[in-house]
Amino acid sequence: MAPIVDGLAKTYKGKVEVNKVDLSNDSGPAGLFGVNAVPTYVFLDPTGNVIDRQEGGNPSALQQAFQKASGG
Repeated sequence: MAPIVDGLAKTYKGKVEVNKVDLSNDSGPAGLFGVNAVPTYVFLDPTGNVIDRQEGGNPSALQQAFQKASGG
């Protein structure tokens, strides 16, 4: 999934900020966002509210979530 996420990050650069968290080194975000599966993608609005989340490796759903997060 990393190449897909990287491609979407480039496509939506300036509209969607992508941050990756290695849960083996930093488990704080997992608890904060209720991450129970890897991969999990959490989309936040500018104020930090969750607007979407995707669990698993579904490229089509992930692309739709990026589009939604970008406002388009």
